[in-house]
Amino acid sequence: MRILVLVRRSRFPFYGFAYGAAFERLGAALSYIPEDCPQDATIESLVEQCPERPGMIYLPDWHSSPLPPGLTKIDIPTVNENADTYAYTEYRVRWSMLFDYTLLFHPGYAERFHAAGHPRAMYLPLAVDRNIIDGPKLERRIDLGAVGRTDSRLYLTRRRLLAMLDGQFQMNDWRRLYPPKEMGKVFRTSKIVINVPREDYLQEANMRVFEVMGSGALLLTRLPSELSDMGFQEGVHFIGYRNEEDLAPLIRRYLTDDAARLEIAERAHDIVWREHTYDSRAATLLKQVRDDAGQLLAPARRWKPERVSATYIDHCAAHMHLGRAHQEWRSLVRRNPWQAGAALPFILKAYVRKVRYSKLFNPRPVPPIPVPSDQGPA
Repeated sequence: MRILVLVRRSRFPFYGFAYGAAFERLGAALSYIPEDCPQDATIESLVEQCPERPGMIYLPDWHSSPLPPGLTKIDIPTVNENADTYAYTEYRVRWSMLFDYTLLFHPGYAERFHAAGHPRAMYLPLAVDRNIIDGPKLERRIDLGAVGRTDSRLYLTRRRLLAMLDGQFQMNDWRRLYPPKEMGKVFRTSKIVINVPREDYLQEANMRVFEVMGSGALLLTRLPSELSDMGFQEGVHFIGYRNEEDLAPLIRRYLTDDAARLEIAERAHDIVWREHTYDSRAATLLKQVRDDAGQLLAPARRWKPERVSATYIDHCAAHMHLGRAHQEWRSLVRRNPWQAGAALPFILKAYVRKVRYSKLFNPRPVPPIPVPSDQGPA
């Protein structure tokens, strides 16, 4: 199978494309948006540039390019990701209707998408990326490892706790950012690795927890954790803390009890590599697409064109692709002025955010979509 990925290679995030590597290991061939492709290129024109007609179209949750026109008309199954499913969930539900399959990376949200009318909202948690973790066995010289951002208000607790622990245990330099391979080496040379989730979703099971367990280090994370919803057990596959004052004694306990630490870490290592790799996630998706035998299930395929256009405007404006949002809006004005009027606030709100977060008022970059209120699964 050939898969058309709706991103330019030059716009990959620094941590790579784990699903893409997994697709290739499973025998798929990947095509990407050409670097010189115009922003308003249609999906059909992108398909025509592939060496062979794709069997699937895949949109990662990066949004460095606007949605290509024609997604609801192309006779190829389409897939999109919802990486931080807990953030902007209402928006994600709306946008998912444009796709035949929508992937949810966190537990507890599938019912919300199903209730809204999506027939293939698939819960596929994050996983271990073998390109990051694979490597020779190394001596574990770091007592307590930690990797992750500490540079925004989302990581205030992380920065504070790591600073508190830094003077008590031998740690790596947690203040710096690590390229993927260096991050994997930190995990593979640590006895224990602590995961302090971001402020707006403290139960998150992010990629780090799978990478830590996959590296053979003992994972220490905050409780409650989404890991419990995935079949992992505290004290069996990882250790957890509820109160900050318990952290240092817990770490000391498992640093002195090698047998207990290694037993839990080994048990977690085995289950992660057996059940929680990106290869297994990608295989599940590809099997579902094959089993559906080419069915085109996106609810928006049955919508009126004006409603599809309004959803495009919503998506493009939210991700600051304002040129495409304007283009789609002008087309909608000619076809249905009333629907265009209803869609205009999407663009106006985007301009408000652009001014609000401009360097004139705020040195921070423009966020891709509005700052949400905290919300968990319905």
